[in-house]
Amino acid sequence: MLQIRSNAFETNSSSVHTFCIKEDFKPDTSTERVWDVGLGVFGWDYDHYSSSWFVDYCWTAVLTVYESYQPVDKVDTQAIEAYKNKIEAALKPYNIKIGTWNYQLDTPSDYGNDYNVDHADEFLPILDELLDNPELFVSACLCDESCFYTGNDDGGCYCDPEDIKKDGFKYYMKRN
Repeated sequence: MLQIRSNAFETNSSSVHTFCIKEDFKPDTSTERVWDVGLGVFGWDYDHYSSSWFVDYCWTAVLTVYESYQPVDKVDTQAIEAYKNKIEAALKPYNIKIGTWNYQLDTPSDYGNDYNVDHADEFLPILDELLDNPELFVSACLCDESCFYTGNDDGGCYCDPEDIKKDGFKYYMKRN
């Protein structure tokens, strides 16, 4: 690590993503849901996303890590398929099926045609923990009270869980 100022920690990037997930959420399972999973660009911009975007964020993170920056012959299709299977398995008991897994953005972003979760590899341990707890994963995807924020700490444009902490929620922060 390069020390520029004494007693200061310096990084070369500062995107911050905060996930606020309602605990003890009981979804209605009486109706079958079929979801088409899309891609997005989740980076430095300060945005608030509803729970309906969460599975798109997860899918974008998986493809960012295992496909986006890889040469064609190095794409880890086994890891991608494993995450698809884990996500589908987590949703199945809640009567949710995936209709389509999209592999490209519908419309170009400001960053070109690339989908992206900034430093997605730092999100995968969070995703793994949530997939090991399907009730919490489904709450992140379905509960109107669950949400997530993207931003950066360059100008304080991010959501710190301590600022919004409420009882009955589990908080995760991906920060680099």
